[in-house]
Amino acid sequence: CMKLLLASPAIDINQAKNDGATPLLFAAPFGHVESVKRLPASPSINVNQATNTGATPLFMAAQKGQAECVTLLLASPSIAVNQAMNDGRTPLFIAAMKGQAECVTLLLTSPSIDANQAKNDGTTPLIVACASRSTAAALTLLADERTELDTKNSNGESALSCASEGDNAQLVAALIARGADPLAAFPNPRVADCVLGRALEARARLEGQPQAADDALPELTRLCLVGTSAQV
Repeated sequence: CMKLLLASPAIDINQAKNDGATPLLFAAPFGHVESVKRLPASPSINVNQATNTGATPLFMAAQKGQAECVTLLLASPSIAVNQAMNDGRTPLFIAAMKGQAECVTLLLTSPSIDANQAKNDGTTPLIVACASRSTAAALTLLADERTELDTKNSNGESALSCASEGDNAQLVAALIARGADPLAAFPNPRVADCVLGRALEARARLEGQPQAADDALPELTRLCLVGTSAQV
């Protein structure tokens, strides 16, 4: 049926529903590989045509983890790999957010990819991966030297602060090993020391500033500061 329809001179391959969804946008997130092979081959196809909210076929395929469809779409010469939703989310952002590590890897192979393109609130793919506890996706981003480590969003959150808040020791260790700055994420040096596992140094800072209110600190940091060595 697809072959016959595409052969019709009257066919409008980009005709969309009222919400902007095109045939290609329907095929990509559901893994209809043959359709995703045939549709972009049409000379009149617009592979970047988006819905009313800004979702493209590549965005939807990345969101659903359809790696083969992502690969096929990336092969299109006119693909706009960084084209974002109205709220600023890119295909890489949504893949990182949803923990689609294979799609993150594929998207990072594009020479045009912006690994740090942020949502409208400043949240980058790495920040959202850490906030979503998408460990594999975050580690994939960390393995790419283009990924910036200490960026903060409009709420002051960074990748390291989100990983620490989520109690994700693996990501905290990976971020610090890659060069993330604890003091950039945690301006309070006592908190930074605790994140680095330097409990003794953190307690020494506390003793030098007895007026500090430890009860206002996060619970794990407070235990680091005032707990016994067995508790740390």
